[in-house]
Amino acid sequence: MNIDEIEEEFGSRLNALLLDMRNLEEILLEYERLEAETIARLHEAGAADLIIHVQREVAACRLATAKRKGVDIRTAVELFDRTKDLGYQSSEKRLVAAAIFARICLQNGLGSLAVQDLESALDEAATSNADYSPMRKLLDELRASSG
Repeated sequence: MNIDEIEEEFGSRLNALLLDMRNLEEILLEYERLEAETIARLHEAGAADLIIHVQREVAACRLATAKRKGVDIRTAVELFDRTKDLGYQSSEKRLVAAAIFARICLQNGLGSLAVQDLESALDEAATSNADYSPMRKLLDELRASSG
């Protein structure tokens, strides 16, 4: 398999998992399987430099799927920490991950857990010309829920 084929298959399977209707535990296991298989293929193809991108994409998708499916706060923290540990390709991707985590925290009645991460991500992303008013509104919601 060449790199383009690996990337195409990875993208197709990743997109399918985002829409998967199975329970969260099964989907998270499937993400692990996809990540491991893709990393092995990238090693075989001599494209180890692409592994971090695969890991980041899978981590972000795990977090998004957890939000969609509903998740306990402990699992959400673990998934979000994984995205932070891997780093972000851009300030916008960091902001999206922080916003997803913030929404999970709000759903669990623990908005205060996400305030610092969302503030920091917004500060970093503020250097671009994008409109972040929805994210600022989310930050206000977090602060209000914190008492």
